[in-house]
Amino acid sequence: MDSHLDCVREWWDNRIEIIDGKDHEQLDETYKAKCVNIKDIQEADYSMDFCGFPIVQEVIFSPEETIINFIKTRNELDNDIDSKLKDIMNLLGGVQYDS
Repeated sequence: MDSHLDCVREWWDNRIEIIDGKDHEQLDETYKAKCVNIKDIQEADYSMDFCGFPIVQEVIFSPEETIINFIKTRNELDNDIDSKLKDIMNLLGGVQYDS
């Protein structure tokens, strides 16, 4: 038997709401399982989206935007690395580091 599904079988026999516990910037709370009465389902035109799963929208950048974002991020990372290297070199006795 599929023992990895035991927790599902246990929940099925005692169905309770399960709050997900994960914060999402667009939602107050998300649920793994939620109790909903038939009236609420009818008023939602039989939509079963009551758990509040966030809708992930993918942003597609143009090639130009992608290159600009890449260069900006690379420059920020280079600056961070240079700063850390300077700190390390100073800890090693003031060895000079020129970026």
